[in-house]
Amino acid sequence: MSLNVTVTPGHTFTDSETVTTAKMNAAATPTVAVTGSIDASEIAVNAVDTPQIKNEAVDAAKMGVTSLVASTSSTMTPSNHNKKGVILVSGAVNNSPEGQFQQLWAGEPNSFLIGHATRTDEVWTGDWSARSKVLNSNSSIKVDQQDSDSFTFLIKENAVTKAMMADNAIGNTQLGGQVITLDKITPGGGSATNNSGGIAKTSNDFWPGIIQFDPAQQAGDTGFNGKAVATQATGKNQVLYANAKSTPLNFGHHPCIPKAFAMIRANGEHAGAASLNASNFTIIHSEGISEIQKVYTSGDATTYATYKVKLTSGYETMFGGSANGVGDTPNGVITGTPATDNASQDASGIFGVVTGAIDGNREFEIKTYWYSDASSLGNNVKAFNSILIQLY
Repeated sequence: MSLNVTVTPGHTFTDSETVTTAKMNAAATPTVAVTGSIDASEIAVNAVDTPQIKNEAVDAAKMGVTSLVASTSSTMTPSNHNKKGVILVSGAVNNSPEGQFQQLWAGEPNSFLIGHATRTDEVWTGDWSARSKVLNSNSSIKVDQQDSDSFTFLIKENAVTKAMMADNAIGNTQLGGQVITLDKITPGGGSATNNSGGIAKTSNDFWPGIIQFDPAQQAGDTGFNGKAVATQATGKNQVLYANAKSTPLNFGHHPCIPKAFAMIRANGEHAGAASLNASNFTIIHSEGISEIQKVYTSGDATTYATYKVKLTSGYETMFGGSANGVGDTPNGVITGTPATDNASQDASGIFGVVTGAIDGNREFEIKTYWYSDASSLGNNVKAFNSILIQLY
C-alpha cells in the first residue's frame, strides 16, 4: 500500500465575504492528513542507516533465528538444513566497521569455531575472524566421542613419531616388562652415538670386524656390565682368534697362518742358465708374492742358490715395525724339491732361509740348501723343480 496525503485549508472564503486578518491567517494555515503505509519495495536499498534506528529499537526476535529445527536429512550440511546453528558475534572482519554483527556456524560433525589465521615459517597471518573448521587428516589427535555436553580427544594410532619424543622421555619406569620385542627394534638401534654403551659413529669410515661385550665396563647408566665394544682389523689378511681362554678375541696374523706365500714351479732346468729372470718360473698360486728371480753371476758358484723374491704392493709393511717395510726381514719357512742336476747329491729335499731384508723395491733374498735328514744341511741347491715359500 502507498501513502495518501490530504490537505485541508484552515478557512475557505465565500462570495461577498468580508476579508479580515484572522480569516487570512486561517486560510494560509492548512491541515495535512497522511494515511496508508510504506511497502519494503518503496524503500531504497541502504536507505535506512544507523542514525535512523533508535537505540535498542531492534530486539533479538527481529535479528535472526533463535532456535534450531532439525531436518529430515541425516547429513549435516547447510544445504539440507532449514536452519543452521547460528550464533551472533560482534566485530566484523578486521573490526571494520566496528561493532558489526556476523553469522557463524559449525555445520559439520566434529567441526570447531576457531580464529582464522595461517602460519608460514613460524609467522602467523590472517584476518583473525572466527571460522568453522575441522581437524586436518594429518592431525595426531581425533574426536573420539561426543554427547550432549562434551566431546573426547584421543591420540590416533601410530601418530606419535620419534621426532615428537623428547630426549630421555621414555625410561625403564615408563616401559612395562618385556614389552619390546626384537621385531620392534630398528636395525642398528642397539648402538648409541655416545660413550654410554654403543659404538656407532656419524661418519662411514668405521668397519668393525666384530662387536664384543666387555664385562669390565658398564653399559651407560643401566647398571649392567657388558659394554658393546668393536674389535677391528688393523691390517691385511688378519683373522680373529683367541690368545687364551676367557680373554677378548683379537684381530691379527695367526701364528700358524702365513702373512704371504707362493707355490712356484720351475720352467725347465735353470741351474746354469745365463738369463734367470721371472720368466724362468711359474707362480702356481700366491698371496702377497708377485715375482721370483734367480741371482746369477757368471763364474760365481755361491750365487747359484740365491733367489730374489718380490712382494705384492701393500705387503711390505707386514713383517716389521717400519712404516714402509724397508729394512724389515720376514721370517720364512721355505721347502721344495731339487732339480734333476742335483740328483747326484742324493738330496731328499730343499730347505730355504731368508738371507736379506726388504729393500725399496719390495724385494728380499732367499737361499736354498739340500738336506739328507732333518738335522743336517748340505751344500747349496743350484736349482729346484718346485718350491713353497711361506712368510710370517
